[in-house]
Amino acid sequence: MLWKPLQESDLIYSYGHDNEVVDFLQAKGFKEGNPTIPSPHVHCYNQEFDEKENEIMKYFEWLEFPLQEQHDNP
Repeated sequence: MLWKPLQESDLIYSYGHDNEVVDFLQAKGFKEGNPTIPSPHVHCYNQEFDEKENEIMKYFEWLEFPLQEQHDNP
């Protein structure tokens, strides 16, 4: 599963194990749908959350892979 953070439209992509991912996300309250990104739209930046964001990023062991080509520009 891949999450593109808020500054990249807050989208989740899944590669493989689709049924397991769908079940997991539905158990967390997510619903299937067609996301829309308003155009034009803006991204907010809140400097006061920088430290918390850094803590979260350091807490988890992240694996980073390039997006598959079809997801480079949603």
